[in-house]
Amino acid sequence: INKLNDGTSWDDIKKEYKDDITFKINEILAQRERLWARRKLSRDESSKYLITEEISSLNDKLIDYSIAMDRMDYPVQIAVSRLMYPYMLKEEYRLRYEKFMEEYLKEVLTFYIKKEDREVLTWMIHEKRLEKASLLLAMEISRKEGKNGLLPVFMEYQNENFKPKKKSFDL
Repeated sequence: INKLNDGTSWDDIKKEYKDDITFKINEILAQRERLWARRKLSRDESSKYLITEEISSLNDKLIDYSIAMDRMDYPVQIAVSRLMYPYMLKEEYRLRYEKFMEEYLKEVLTFYIKKEDREVLTWMIHEKRLEKASLLLAMEISRKEGKNGLLPVFMEYQNENFKPKKKSFDL
């Protein structure tokens, strides 16, 4: 069944839904930019803190809407930047961003490997955010994307943290 009882197609409903979410994303981005400008002009620390809380709340909304639109660029950048620079980051948001990083690790790795962002990838390594399986995934993505210059970074981490245990034979 491609049409509802009133003759509306599912494609029309999906398009309307995506248009609505796109509008909300753009609205949130504009609001966030206004808040950042207001925060820069503010001289009062308590006011800056409140504005930062509002911005964090908008970032959380942006993550939800972006995921609904299958747009991973916003949530990936927000989650990583908030964890890298956790200024005034509430514990509940930290946990949420960490959960996001775990659930969407492949998307996070793909995004930053494509950009060849060594700063973020090195941060992930130093924060021990890559287990052996995810490290192998990072190396696979690097090869697939033709970003072979990143392989030594991952291989060094692998050699330091996941060396094969030496076999010993007891008689």
